[in-house]
Amino acid sequence: MVQETITKIESKLSNWKAKLLSQAGRKIESLMANFFWGHNENSPKIHLQNWQLLCRPKNEGGLALCNVQAFNEALMAKHLWRIMTEQNSLAVSSLSTKYMDNNGNLLAPSTASWRWKSVLKSKEVILSNIKWQVGDGKHININHHAWWPMLRDQQSCHVVADLIQHNFPSWNSSMLTALYDPNTANIIAASPLSVTGVHDKLIWNTSTDGQYKVRDGYKWLLSRNSNGGIGSLHSEVWKTIWSLKLPYRIVMFMWRVLNDNLPANATLVKHHMPLDDVCHACTQQGETLRHILLDCDFARAVWFGTHLGYKIVRAHCSLLEWFTDILHKFRDEDHYVIPFTVVVLHVIWRCRNLRTTEAKFLDPLTAINMIYSLWNSYKVTFSNQYKGSHSAIKTRKHQYWSLADTLPSSGLLIISAKRNFKTSNAGRKARKIVLHIWENNQILFKAVYSLRNHECPHLMNLIAIRKGIQIALNTTTFREDCKIIVFQKKMACLIASEFKKNSKF
Repeated sequence: MVQETITKIESKLSNWKAKLLSQAGRKIESLMANFFWGHNENSPKIHLQNWQLLCRPKNEGGLALCNVQAFNEALMAKHLWRIMTEQNSLAVSSLSTKYMDNNGNLLAPSTASWRWKSVLKSKEVILSNIKWQVGDGKHININHHAWWPMLRDQQSCHVVADLIQHNFPSWNSSMLTALYDPNTANIIAASPLSVTGVHDKLIWNTSTDGQYKVRDGYKWLLSRNSNGGIGSLHSEVWKTIWSLKLPYRIVMFMWRVLNDNLPANATLVKHHMPLDDVCHACTQQGETLRHILLDCDFARAVWFGTHLGYKIVRAHCSLLEWFTDILHKFRDEDHYVIPFTVVVLHVIWRCRNLRTTEAKFLDPLTAINMIYSLWNSYKVTFSNQYKGSHSAIKTRKHQYWSLADTLPSSGLLIISAKRNFKTSNAGRKARKIVLHIWENNQILFKAVYSLRNHECPHLMNLIAIRKGIQIALNTTTFREDCKIIVFQKKMACLIASEFKKNSKF
């Protein structure tokens, strides 16, 4: 009776210890998450994204933070790998006699200790990624879980060596056909055999040396947990974000934008915050992050007021999908369009925060001036990195034009660009010429001309630039050199050739 009571107590304690280990992992992750979101006892913060998503690799939209539970499971899997491969170890030989059957398969008997049960939970990591490298076939049991399952049991066949014709050597085709389905039989028949008759060896599929490493198991667990999520479909976008030559706080801001985990009112309401879900700029209900950065009248005015002349089309796509479209659209354009777009988003978000927290309502023109002020300072700061890391960014000079990284902060600028805008007609795009005139970093004039179907965009671009020069002469007293900004080298060469032919152009 006493022994039975002791056994029950030990069983309860074993379960309690196992649960403690799991709770410890969750506690560690909880502390890490609280630190990341700025949580402390005096000022609790909302966790705007699941911790498991933050642990994803950077090319899948995460931050590559440590998933403690997955890392612990990968460590436990290392013990199983040693038990299955290191047969000469004393510890392994003692464990294998208790926790492995005659076929070499792992067992979990009811009398197993809580430690072994905890280790065995990681067996999927090993069993899903190992295979046999066939040598002489004498050490591979035919019912081993890393070997192919048979259609029917064959008592005369116990090891893989029984499937091999050792005189040649080659596989016994008739026996393979009798034991396995046609597809499996063909796969086994295509497996190479050792000519020298070396020992069989268990190898890890994804490793170059065939050995299991904890980092490989950890990566496999993360990829399994992600299940090929939406982040992995936009790996090019994430790679672009992390390679931006901008301050790291702005890179992190853009990461949060694409993951939709900034504290917009609509997001806070979902987390049960008692506040009015309304945009303070346009008084529209439902202040989502997309509304703040794209759809709000304030944001639309800012986007259109920049030299990009970008006209936001209202759509029901996420910010990640929108930015992916921007990345594809401007892939062949000048290199600074994407980082400039990120700066525009950051300034729009700053203006929103000023409205919400300090009741400061900035007009779109002030926001545009902020954008170019920040952009010019960032370009100066990171200019050396641009030149050293991207050969296309190095300044290349022409007889009449040069490739510039930033807009000049002073002087007279005439900026002309051709843009394609989506229309309500499916499959059709409107071609437009966007013209801006700047003096000392201030906008003097802006206009948009819609191209007809028969009009040549290069010719109309030249006409728009000539019109811009005429307007600048009539509206400013500036009579020094005027800089013409275009966004295609072909257009720059065309202007240079026309200037060479006619100095009055």
